Formats: sequence, structure tokens, C-alpha cells
Amino acid sequence: MTSKVVRSVLAVFTAVAMAVGMAACSSGSSSAGGEDALNEYVEAERSAIPEIMEQNAEVYTDVQIEPAPPSGVVFTYTYADQLDGPVVAEALDQYASDMEEGLDKDVFPAMRQYGIKGDLNVTFTYLNADGTEIWSKTYTEK
Repeated sequence: MTSKVVRSVLAVFTAVAMAVGMAACSSGSSSAGGEDALNEYVEAERSAIPEIMEQNAEVYTDVQIEPAPPSGVVFTYTYADQLDGPVVAEALDQYASDMEEGLDKDVFPAMRQYGIKGDLNVTFTYLNADGTEIWSKTYTEK
């Protein structure tokens, strides 16, 4: 595995850890429920984007966090450099269970704290510098 791919995978975990930390530390709670609660949660997560970009400026050119109604969130990371997609996808596959564990432990409970109802899901998508998809996986609450 090239050092660029290793660095990219490590950056993924930094970004995920920051998102998890933001969700876990947030004291937000919405009485509105539904799409309003989802939008409040997404806005709280988006507040971490400047720090993600600052710490990973050489790795990512863009980070997007979008609501996926009725009860999902999509995190999209675009790599700064064109990478070997299959190699990066294989590396991400190796860490998929760790990502799921973090979601189950911190993110899904934070989403519930915001009042998001229904079947919770989070999608992580990683794009190459040219915009082609390298890897995408949707996790659902257990």
C-alpha cells in the first residue's frame, strides 16, 4: 500500500473521529423531530468541516455533510490527489467495521438525542480528485 493511500485512510479516520466527536459532545436536542431535527443535527456536524479541512488540507479538497431524509446523513469526502481507487477501496473495506462501531457507539445515539426518528442510517462516500466514486457504504442503526 502506498504512503499516499495510508495517509488517505488515516485522514478518513481523523474525519470520522471528528464527526463522531462533534455528535457525541453536542448537547443539541430538538423537540421538533422529523426533518427539522435531522437538519439541526446536520448543521451541528457541518460545524466540524473547517477543522476537518484544516487538519487534512493536503488530503481532501472538499467535505460535504448532507441530510438524507427522513433519517439519514451522507458524508462525502473528495480526495485532493488522484488515487488508485481499487487500492483505496480495499483499505477502506478493512476499516469498515471500525467505522460501524463508532457509529453505533456515538453517532446514532447523538442522532436520537437530536430527536431524529425512524431507521437511522449514515453513508460515507469517498471520491477521487476527478469526482469518480472510490467507495461508498451505508450503515444502519443496530
